[in-house]
Amino acid sequence: MKITRNQKREAELMARIQPGRLEGVHLTAVLGCLRKAQYDLTAPKPVTDRMKLYWLCGNSFQDSFLERNDQCLEIKIDTKYGQKTIVCTPDSIEERAEFKSVRTSIRGHIKEDYFRQMIMYCICIGLDEFNLDQLHIASPYFKIKDAPPYVPDDEKAPVLLCYHITEITEDDKQEVWDYVETRGQMLFEAVEEGYPAPKDEGWQCKECQYFIDCELCEGDF
Repeated sequence: MKITRNQKREAELMARIQPGRLEGVHLTAVLGCLRKAQYDLTAPKPVTDRMKLYWLCGNSFQDSFLERNDQCLEIKIDTKYGQKTIVCTPDSIEERAEFKSVRTSIRGHIKEDYFRQMIMYCICIGLDEFNLDQLHIASPYFKIKDAPPYVPDDEKAPVLLCYHITEITEDDKQEVWDYVETRGQMLFEAVEEGYPAPKDEGWQCKECQYFIDCELCEGDF
């Protein structure tokens, strides 16, 4: 028996992975790096192969639990260039749930932008509670408080943690609305006027398809 690596097939399979791209500006784009969102709108590039595989993990996780939700909700914000639309697509309105696959360590906290995303969905749908189901692709090397019994002490392994977000107040909603509206205005105005939107430096930069463009970007966009 002879076993050889089939790089041609690897390339063929990678080419078949096509992360979906929504029309318009999605809520997650406004909550993420605004510079990347601007590039996506004005000079889009395909994602890196590594990001394709991360997307595949998350997409498979979501598809294992629910049918694809094609319902798009819209919010309108006022900018100096008129009213603009931000698209919201909850993974499951019926289950009031959003599915996330993450590569971060489990340290007993959730990304703040995830909370903002859930609250915006509550605003759109008219709810005061939402579920966040988070798959950690690889857990850290330490035990977390109240960890599921299958989480090992001394090795990395996938971990599923579910959170029920409740008691969302009107003040919570207003704070998040103001935050999203401000960032949306920053993005749309940067696109209209042709200057670089602010960038969020961090883990996103390492895998971003616009990394070199962003590094070379000075002054005019």
